Amino acid sequence: ILYELANILKQDNSNNDSKTMADIEQTLWPAKVADANIPTFIVPIRAWWAHHLFDKDLANQTLFGAKLELAFNRESVYYRSKYFPAGLKAPGRILWYISNDPKYHGTKHIRACSRIEDITIGQPKTLFKQFRRLGVYTWENVFSIAKNDNNQDIMAIHFSDTELFTNPIPLKRVKSILIKSDYLPNFQSPLKVSNHIFNEIYSIGQQLKLR
Repeated sequence: ILYELANILKQDNSNNDSKTMADIEQTLWPAKVADANIPTFIVPIRAWWAHHLFDKDLANQTLFGAKLELAFNRESVYYRSKYFPAGLKAPGRILWYISNDPKYHGTKHIRACSRIEDITIGQPKTLFKQFRRLGVYTWENVFSIAKNDNNQDIMAIHFSDTELFTNPIPLKRVKSILIKSDYLPNFQSPLKVSNHIFNEIYSIGQQLKLR
């Protein structure tokens, strides 16, 4: 398999095929293809949801921690408004930015990275039925995201293979990385970033040396 993947990577323009590159990263996980053209997004998430969906370090700060069965889940789903999606699509990568919450230590950091499996927009009842096995959301949680209106479409982000960073990156440093590349830091909604930005943030987060 590794020989076949090496041959694909040698082909001209192969790195521009986001589906092929995402499939290769899935096969080689947690390895990353440094120059792969895979859409990448910084996505804000509340600490409470991060603690339940993927962040054991945040969960360990609470009395009961996260649900045990979720700790072993490779896949999960995160619901949000469909507005200001910044072009979120699959395949892709997510860098999770944990929003400020004084009840947790370590918020206002990028703390993890995931693969995007799918982006689905639809009515809350339909999405809840489709994805209820993948997360901690109750029907009341999902319905509230739609402002208690079942005719109001919302977004479900189906993600997998989450890696917690060994070195979470504070907001100040994230902003400096974005500003020097002419990005306007926005942490209220998803932000699409370049592969160069992903490489820098991922390398800092996992304490790797960029070549």
